[in-house]
Amino acid sequence: MDIRPGTVFRPRAVGSHTHIVVTAVTPLGKVLTVNWTTLDDECVDDACVLDRGDHPAIEHPSTVAYSRRELRDLVKLQQAIAAGLLALLPPLAPAVLNRVLSGARCSPELGADFKAMLPPVSE
Repeated sequence: MDIRPGTVFRPRAVGSHTHIVVTAVTPLGKVLTVNWTTLDDECVDDACVLDRGDHPAIEHPSTVAYSRRELRDLVKLQQAIAAGLLALLPPLAPAVLNRVLSGARCSPELGADFKAMLPPVSE
């Protein structure tokens, strides 16, 4: 199973947030993920707003929660998908992934160590 920047998955638990892989696999077998959440007045992350049409799973204005980033073990992620604990969704379109990556670079909620892991934005 190919996990790369733009891969989208959601835990099967009710009310779970959808996650996006934003980095390639590190030499230690990890990937950085962020999730999207409903855009409201309490959100601290607003560097990248997503809306209907940006992904089939987005039903209302949402924001990428860089503050909730997770460094995940690739093998465990693949095992959870294979076991049905995580639903693999369609990947982000390249233009939307570029917006997510651009937002990550300017978000004060994502530390410099994580920003250094991000791939370049494609043209």
